Amino acid sequence: MTATTTPPDVPDLDDDAGVAEEAEELLELVAQYQRLNRAQRRRIAIAASPEMRTVLAGVERDMALKRSPRSMSAILTDGKEKHDALGREVGEPLWPIRYGKKALAKIRRAVGERVWWSLYMQKPRPLEGGVWKWAWIIDHRLTPMQFRGVDLTRIIVAVDTAGGSDDVNDETGLWAGGRDANGHAYVLADWSGRMGADTWGHAACRLAIELSADAIVVESNCGGDMAKQIARRGSPGPP
Repeated sequence: MTATTTPPDVPDLDDDAGVAEEAEELLELVAQYQRLNRAQRRRIAIAASPEMRTVLAGVERDMALKRSPRSMSAILTDGKEKHDALGREVGEPLWPIRYGKKALAKIRRAVGERVWWSLYMQKPRPLEGGVWKWAWIIDHRLTPMQFRGVDLTRIIVAVDTAGGSDDVNDETGLWAGGRDANGHAYVLADWSGRMGADTWGHAACRLAIELSADAIVVESNCGGDMAKQIARRGSPGPP
C-alpha cells in the first residue's frame, strides 16, 4: 500500500503580483488625494460611497496627525467648513484623539479669544471681528415700525470683491448702509455671498435700485477700475 501525502498549499504568484499592483495603485491614488486642497477633497468625499468615505476619513486622520496642531483649525466652525464631508457637527473637535472638547475649552480659556482664533483656528481675529461686536448690533437693532421714523439723507451700496465664486475664495461683500441727518448710520441690507463678477455686478445694481441708493462704492486697491466697469455693465440704465 502506497502512502500518499497532500502537497502543501503553494501561493499563486500571479495573485500576489496582482495584489501588489493594486496596492501600488491605491497608494498612488492616496498620494494624489493628499495633494488636493481642502475644497477638492471635500467634493470627492461627498461623491464617494460610504465605504470609500470611511477610507478617506482614515486618510484625513493620518494627514492631521502629521501636521502641527497649530497648522489647522481645532474645531469645526460655521464658516467655510459648515458642509463637512465627514458629517461632523459644528463645534466638534477636528482632532479628538489628541484634543477633545474639554482640552480645547481649557486652552481657549487660558490663551484668550484673540490667540485662540489666531493660533488654533487659523483666523487672526475673533469670529465676531476685532472691531464690531455682536452686542452692538443686537442692542441697537430697530424694528420696522421704529425705522419708519428715520429719514435717511444718504444711502450707499458697497462691494468688496473676491477672487471668484468657488469654495476656495472668500465671499464677495455686498452691503447697503444709510446715514441720517444726525450722523447715525444704519445697516440696510447684506447680500454677501460667493459670487462671480457676472453675478455681483447685477446684484449690486438691483440692491441700489431697490433702496434708491445714491452711489455704489467699490474698493480701489483690488481691481477698482474693473469693478467699476462691472457695476456699470450690471446697471439696466445708462452708466
